[in-house]
Amino acid sequence: MSGAIMLCYRKISESCFPRFLSRKERERAFIENGSRVLEKLVSTCNGKPIPIRTFSFAELSNATNNFDPQLVIREEWPYQWYKGYLEGRTISIKKAIYDRAKEEVFTDLAISAKVSAHKKVLKLVGCCLETKVVILVYEFAGKGTLRDRFIVSDEPMTRQSRLKMAREIAHATSYLHTAFSRPIIHTNINLDTVFVDQNDIPKLTGFSFSLIIPEGEIHVNDNWKRGMTTLFQSPNYFAMGCITEKTDVSCFGWLESRGSNQRALEHSCEHSPLQKLLDQ
Repeated sequence: MSGAIMLCYRKISESCFPRFLSRKERERAFIENGSRVLEKLVSTCNGKPIPIRTFSFAELSNATNNFDPQLVIREEWPYQWYKGYLEGRTISIKKAIYDRAKEEVFTDLAISAKVSAHKKVLKLVGCCLETKVVILVYEFAGKGTLRDRFIVSDEPMTRQSRLKMAREIAHATSYLHTAFSRPIIHTNINLDTVFVDQNDIPKLTGFSFSLIIPEGEIHVNDNWKRGMTTLFQSPNYFAMGCITEKTDVSCFGWLESRGSNQRALEHSCEHSPLQKLLDQ
């Protein structure tokens, strides 16, 4: 292994194993992260912070058998999702493996806390502030993501069941847009940001790149700072670099077309909105 590769591996490993932080470093991380979380909650929730339960790193480490790789249920850069057991219940633990995801995690936490009351949103249980990047704790959705449910699972789904699930995701998206004085735009609705529980109820999550439209405005121009998924799924965003409710509508339309068609699921890239634009 070359020196450059070893250095890269070492840097990734340092961010993957925050349990090696000293007690003093954890105390400092708790204070710094706690301050930033409070600030983010106040700005997101119109000055009314939502109480969030905090867990120690030791509690989450015990819940996952020291973050056993065998308990990883989902990997989506820059996060790993673990299945854990805490206080007699099964939970999902979302842990960043990249320090630069720090601000995205604060956004994810604040938006999740704000919208967790909706039954079609993956409920935020709490967080751990004792690591470089805050670790998030959610309710457990037993059937994985939509991608797992539609493609990997051996359990068949009828077209009617798929459409019912699509309607429920649409309701959750509409809630983001209309339930608050400032609309929340998810920006990244896809097969990997919707989980499915044991009753086939979809749970929207993945708010790392979400944003809030300021009062009096109808869009936010972010100059194409969203992820590539948003570019692929939203022609309007691809063309203008502006985030509006239409961004989520386009993403949802892309998702629904894949969810109702097995072949489209398996060959989604070749039929993406971006590909259609390029073919014109």
